[in-house]
Amino acid sequence: MIHRFSLFESLFKACLLVAASWYLFINYTRYGLNLKDITLKRRTENVHNSPMIYFLETAGDTQLNDRQLCTIESALRLNPKSRVSLLYLNPDFDTKTALKGLHIFTNLITSHLNLSELVQSLPIEDLAKNIAKEKYWSQVNDISDVARIALVYTNGGSYYDLDIIFTKPLPPWRNCLHYAKKGQLTNAAFSGFDKGHPIFEYMFNIQMKRWKKADWGTAGVNTVTPAADEFDSENERKICRLSNDYFFYTKWNSARRDFWPAKKQSEYYWRSIVPRNSIGIHTFNAVTKDLPLGNNNNIYSYYGCRFCPQVMSSYACDKSQ
Repeated sequence: MIHRFSLFESLFKACLLVAASWYLFINYTRYGLNLKDITLKRRTENVHNSPMIYFLETAGDTQLNDRQLCTIESALRLNPKSRVSLLYLNPDFDTKTALKGLHIFTNLITSHLNLSELVQSLPIEDLAKNIAKEKYWSQVNDISDVARIALVYTNGGSYYDLDIIFTKPLPPWRNCLHYAKKGQLTNAAFSGFDKGHPIFEYMFNIQMKRWKKADWGTAGVNTVTPAADEFDSENERKICRLSNDYFFYTKWNSARRDFWPAKKQSEYYWRSIVPRNSIGIHTFNAVTKDLPLGNNNNIYSYYGCRFCPQVMSSYACDKSQ
């Protein structure tokens, strides 16, 4: 009887251990980390030798809005051993006031972006000069499209748009492009590229062939997929292509509905809309910029308040944390 009880007790403990391990595994893979913990130290490489995470302000503004600041803060918090670099086009950009206290993060670097110097001696040097000649409605986008490719090609590292809320540390991706949707790669995210990677030379060539003034995308998103396809057809080692689940699982035309729902949503809703392997949430500022952060029923009131709390401190947050 005692032997049977001991056997039963051992089996019971083993079942508890398996159940607890399974629970931790499911919650880690589903949510990545405890949403209250925004100071994970998952990466260990030396901050001075690690690749850059680049962000660009190419609209010529002198300040950043709170969505842009949230992107930077969440990247800083979740990647404390990586260098996070903000480059701005306007020489009058005021880093003292624009960054609203983010200077406390020692891995933040800010510098002026000299576009002429960046593209000098690159195949797209003349293209960049043509884009900069005169004002037109999509000029800001074209400058950004040219600059981001030149920047990563020249320096290596990662580039991301300034409308992403990061929710996990960046994995050690190397030379990876991202799908925005099925069949279409995006130029809103380049992850872990080696300096001088030849994929960008393919992009340069397509930019020069396809760019048309005031024709949005011909210098940017419309260059990435054909460049990757050409690269793969001519090289034995194919380019890394990552699922849209990592950043772009909601389409741009669904962002308003999904991220600013008409009705008050539960914590379950906010967790359920994010895939388990997601690293960040692309909020599509181009189509949502008019929507407020100042209520407690949007993507920023839930995820922003967790991952960029300093920026969101003056806004109403979802209290179900």
